[in-house]
Amino acid sequence: MIFLFQACSSDDSPNDENTSKYYFRYKLDGTQIDYPFKPETQINLTGIYEYDSNSESYGMQVFGAANILDSGQTNRLVIYIGNSAEVTTNITYTNIEAPDSTVPDLIFSMGYTDMVKTMFVTSKNIISTQLYKNAKIRYDKISEDNIQGTFSGILSNYDTSTGQPILTKEVIITDGEFNVPRY
Repeated sequence: MIFLFQACSSDDSPNDENTSKYYFRYKLDGTQIDYPFKPETQINLTGIYEYDSNSESYGMQVFGAANILDSGQTNRLVIYIGNSAEVTTNITYTNIEAPDSTVPDLIFSMGYTDMVKTMFVTSKNIISTQLYKNAKIRYDKISEDNIQGTFSGILSNYDTSTGQPILTKEVIITDGEFNVPRY
């Protein structure tokens, strides 16, 4: 009689999408969106924090995608902050002046691409015509290993084919939270 046993430690098993310490999730017009961490097949959740000595500025980017290998680059969200001072925790960064928040002096950008390749964005309003509505991000943890925080905003899609921006649609992002590996 032969007995065969198979065992594996938790270190040898693939990451369970529901138990990973990394996540990127939010509500899009009230519908929950989750991007599970998939390190075995792709780098679909990322956080980058860099200092550029040429421009003497700091840049912080967080990114989540359902599938980074999707050639259509759909179903993804990216947030980028550019500032001459360090980007730090426990400060709410926003694209529009508001109490208890900070507008980065260089860049605030949040973008989402839906399943049909429609891109929705928000940014700082730098011209007299106010194109963008409020969005915000708050970093709760910035370490060598990961970046964690919360976000929300109203993102817009504009038709610019006439030379003038014409609002076609907006999406509302709420309850956004992330804990992404830092690269």
